[in-house]
Amino acid sequence: MTKEVRHSLTYGNRMDADSQRDDSSSTTEGALRASIHRLHAEGYLTDTEAAQWEAGLPETMRQSAYVVRHLTAHWSFGAIFAFDIIPLPLGTISRVCWTVSWRVIEMCRGRWDHATVHSLPVMAVAAIPVAGYLAYLIPLRSRSAEAVFLYANHFTYARYQCAWPVFLECRSKWIANILGTIVPTPEITAANPPNDPLPTGATTIADTSDEPAHRNDETKEEGPADQSR
Repeated sequence: MTKEVRHSLTYGNRMDADSQRDDSSSTTEGALRASIHRLHAEGYLTDTEAAQWEAGLPETMRQSAYVVRHLTAHWSFGAIFAFDIIPLPLGTISRVCWTVSWRVIEMCRGRWDHATVHSLPVMAVAAIPVAGYLAYLIPLRSRSAEAVFLYANHFTYARYQCAWPVFLECRSKWIANILGTIVPTPEITAANPPNDPLPTGATTIADTSDEPAHRNDETKEEGPADQSR
């Protein structure tokens, strides 16, 4: 991973708040297609997979419209309070209040299918720093695993200028574990770059920067086939 990417993720990619809101909160078809193209260009999707995701995008957006409306609301809180000088977790408080309020509103309206979107797991995750911005991906999982992966990458591309797997690498372990359970691995075969040590079908990037340049003497005594692994 480049120093530029690590610096961007470590310091929160401090760009103009209005620009952040316009980019990450935009889930128009064109914006999502751009994210698909970038996933394809970076090797996370093959030609066939990218074409299939694009073809199914209108239906994906139709099925997930209600959930995404609240997902982008949470994203907007991050932009609004990005440079707040008040020493309070206003973004976290806003996310939790939003979720609780909308659960009550939908229950009063008798729209139980919508009320279940604002579930207790969503409320719990909304209260967690960083992970809370993606809490509404939880109800989206029941609609489409591919949609969850797409929206997660759309968020990290807009906010941090990197793909979801790269974003996870720079999170603390406990945050990464939570986010890893929220965003499932889609049932696709990733187009791994040449000499990538990941097995076929993996959709995350392995960090091999700390691997030794050569193996120890015991490993060197193995056969040629073992040394090439």
